[in-house]
Amino acid sequence: MASHDPWKNPPLKEALFEIRFQPVSDYAIFVGGIAASLHEKFPYTEKLEAAEIPHFIQFEGVARHRFFSQDRAFAFQTGFDVVSVHVIAYSGFAAFSKTIRDVLDCAQKFVAFEGISRLGVRYINVFDEPKDLFGSLNITPPFSSMEIDKTEEVLLKLVKREQEDITVNTTVSLSSNNNKSLFLDIDAFYNPSNIKWDIDLILSWISKAHDVVYENFDSLVSLPEKGERK
Repeated sequence: MASHDPWKNPPLKEALFEIRFQPVSDYAIFVGGIAASLHEKFPYTEKLEAAEIPHFIQFEGVARHRFFSQDRAFAFQTGFDVVSVHVIAYSGFAAFSKTIRDVLDCAQKFVAFEGISRLGVRYINVFDEPKDLFGSLNITPPFSSMEIDKTEEVLLKLVKREQEDITVNTTVSLSSNNNKSLFLDIDAFYNPSNIKWDIDLILSWISKAHDVVYENFDSLVSLPEKGERK
């Protein structure tokens, strides 16, 4: 389905897609080709900290470069074995999906991918300064004495297999280091043994994973919170 009525004031801060694959043999050609091909849409480049690591040292799933759109609403990142697409100003799944296709179409021109080891769709939501620690979410506090003005940190995590090819990692966190903002991080992922680089197949999985993420999100957000945001 992958289509839902937009909220007037959604808590979503970032949506991202990640794909991991067999490490490319020549990262310079890979990243240079993508940068040149997508320069018009993503004109700004940023070297990440990992870019300074010698190329013969590789860490799994670590990005080395980030590319931003003109308005910085979209970005994508690259590494030896990873490409991720990020949406900071989310305007709906259609725009998110189109950007993913553009990046993947370009990426496959510069490297022969042997197989995919991970697919992931992740939505990060933030509820700023909640009045009640769990008033925004349908979650029962694990301790009876949890008062928001005294609580310094909360971290709850649930990993659940939703479908044969979709596992969902849901994390709820709150810390005094971020002004007591409540984070709801929902990550749907799939670790296949070896599937081919088929963009239509990948986008079909993304659409299905997006629906699973939304269903989890919708069930977790409380009715009072929905009333203020929808």
